[in-house]
Amino acid sequence: MSETNVPYGTTAGSQGTWPAGDTERDAGTEPAGVKEKVAEAASQVGEASRETAHDAKERARDVAHEATDRTRGLIDRTRTELRSQAASQQQHLANGLRSLGDELGQMAGGAEDPGYATDLVQRAGEATGRAARWMEDRKPADVLHEVEDFARRRPGVFIAITAGAGLLVGRFLRGAKDAPDATAPQTTGGEIFVERT
Repeated sequence: MSETNVPYGTTAGSQGTWPAGDTERDAGTEPAGVKEKVAEAASQVGEASRETAHDAKERARDVAHEATDRTRGLIDRTRTELRSQAASQQQHLANGLRSLGDELGQMAGGAEDPGYATDLVQRAGEATGRAARWMEDRKPADVLHEVEDFARRRPGVFIAITAGAGLLVGRFLRGAKDAPDATAPQTTGGEIFVERT
């Protein structure tokens, strides 16, 4: 039947003929087999859509699990790399502090005229050595936690120490930049003098 309730093969103004013996059709009802076929087709469509929805849910769940696993792996790798880099930087800082402490100790020990300044340099060298040992004995997270605690307890002292450290590092870097290179030729009044060894 078409959408206008006219049997196929006939036109709107013509009389359609039904197969002989189909009394249900003559009475305006559909044959009994059509209803069953429509119900069966609807059931198959419903079952297919349920299966499709179930498959889609499973695939979405699989994708979510895979994304979660990859994200966890990435986070774990990032943590491992950050810990490794932090430990490396901490060791580098501890070595720098130890080297500075040794140099300050040598300066104080080599002074020809010991006095108050020599004593201060000696104490600074010892304190720097202790700080280097303290850093070597701790994990990076522990060092960060200790520094945060100190900054919370004594913010003024923390700011003063960081400002002083910044000034010292700045002076050290400026001095290293401005220091003449021992291997470069020296000039005086436009003339070049090269030291011979």
